[in-house]
Amino acid sequence: MAATDREILLETGTNELELMEYHIGHLQQAINVLKIRRIVEYTEDTFTPINESHPSVVGIIRNEGDVITVIDLRTFYGMEPLKERKNLPIMITEFNEKQIGFIMDKIVTIRRLMWTDLKPITQTSQQSYITAIAPSDNGKDLALADFESIVKDIFQEEEPVITSDPSNNKKRSEIKIAAVDDSITIQKMIKKILEDNGYTNVRTFSNGQEAYDAVLKAHNSDEDEKPFDVIVSDIEMPMMDGLTLCKRIKDKIPAIKVAIVSSLISDQLIKKCQSVRADVALPKSQVDKIVRELDDLLDITKTD
Repeated sequence: MAATDREILLETGTNELELMEYHIGHLQQAINVLKIRRIVEYTEDTFTPINESHPSVVGIIRNEGDVITVIDLRTFYGMEPLKERKNLPIMITEFNEKQIGFIMDKIVTIRRLMWTDLKPITQTSQQSYITAIAPSDNGKDLALADFESIVKDIFQEEEPVITSDPSNNKKRSEIKIAAVDDSITIQKMIKKILEDNGYTNVRTFSNGQEAYDAVLKAHNSDEDEKPFDVIVSDIEMPMMDGLTLCKRIKDKIPAIKVAIVSSLISDQLIKKCQSVRADVALPKSQVDKIVRELDDLLDITKTD
């Protein structure tokens, strides 16, 4: 996709996205095109098999100077791998500052949608690997795959352990935080990091619209409900994306601090975060810095 198209899709406040639809056996799935760097064909001369602990990791390819680990999505989903992989598409993705390739059966199309077109799902298990459902041309559900959770489980990535000064925990406990992410895995991780470091008043939300409604309700409440002080939000979410959430909240309640934590963070995207007045922008691979960033924003370590 051309750079100008990416600029359009990252324009703040449009609530737009583009999805690439692909098939894995009987599964119809999609991925945000902003995660895709390029598509290459499987060829024997560029593919090197490797032995890994997880059976879905099938080898590495060398492409444009990069050495990229390749995952067979058929194997990951418990299907029989195709005997002949020649000319199958390998989708090379980049998120959380890593490039990983995924073998799929075929690429179908690219479609532009609004985040409001996506239906959030109720995740009852960390192994659902789906964050939302999008409409498709044939009337069947098109599942938006949770690639962050797939990669985390394949490579057994450990959650960061953060140690902060416990003498500041009383101040931290007085801060009310909305943690917003459509992945239950990331929701739980961020909530645990915050709570383990004294930010114990955390409510989680699965999309930007839910968070927006709750934040406004608390802000305008005639009852004794404490308003939110901070929003920690992903970007990719059904109903309302994180950039739109930040823009609309800052328009209504400028004093609220907003930290964007996204696998898509890049130099270009940091500028977009700044344009919607986000106070912090971190890649999810650096989520261990969130406590320090919030402490600085809220003057937690400042001596009275």
